[in-house]
Amino acid sequence: MLPSRRIGPFTVTALPDGEGPFFSARSEAFPDATDDQWAAADRFTPERSPPTAAGGSGSAPSPSAASGA
Repeated sequence: MLPSRRIGPFTVTALPDGEGPFFSARSEAFPDATDDQWAAADRFTPERSPPTAAGGSGSAPSPSAASGA
């Protein structure tokens, strides 16, 4: 069961992160991301960044890394 809390008339439910392989190589899913953005994303989850045939890694970048923030 997912943890949830009632706050006034609202219920907030925590959703766990997904696990498993990404649907495609991240360079295909995010073709405009730069090498610097991939490096920033890899610092957040290096264990989920195995190399792929395309030279990128299998994990998706964080939203801030993908946006260049």
